[in-house]
Amino acid sequence: MSEKDIRETFDRLDQNKTKGITPNDVIKGLHMLLYHPTDLEEADIKHNLCMTEDGLVTYEEFESVISSWIKGVSYESQLFMEAFTKVDKDNSGYIDKDELRTWLKRKDHEWTTEDEEDLNDLFNDADVNHNGKVEYSEFVKAFCGEEL
Repeated sequence: MSEKDIRETFDRLDQNKTKGITPNDVIKGLHMLLYHPTDLEEADIKHNLCMTEDGLVTYEEFESVISSWIKGVSYESQLFMEAFTKVDKDNSGYIDKDELRTWLKRKDHEWTTEDEEDLNDLFNDADVNHNGKVEYSEFVKAFCGEEL
């Protein structure tokens, strides 16, 4: 994401050329830049905005919010990838049911039929395209509650 992309997004949102946008426009800007905060994150972003006396957000504040958001998303992506590679023991780029089973098994726990059923349910829910493999994007969505 370049500063130019952020500037162009702000300019599109500032249709009246007032050099300011509303807090709702900040959220629209995130969506335009393909970032999708949750409702709670949106409320937090709006709450923490520095606004002008007119209740508007300047380009500088908009750029700061967008940059911070991108840094946070990059950090989360790094954490998701680290979790994925811990499960993907053979570094194939996907997780199969055996790898997930190995990851879920605890040494101090006897694996039961119920555990196997739960594993099957979990794997089938995560394997969205039903190819017998959980790719990274499926893993993030199923186990981290995020959409790539």
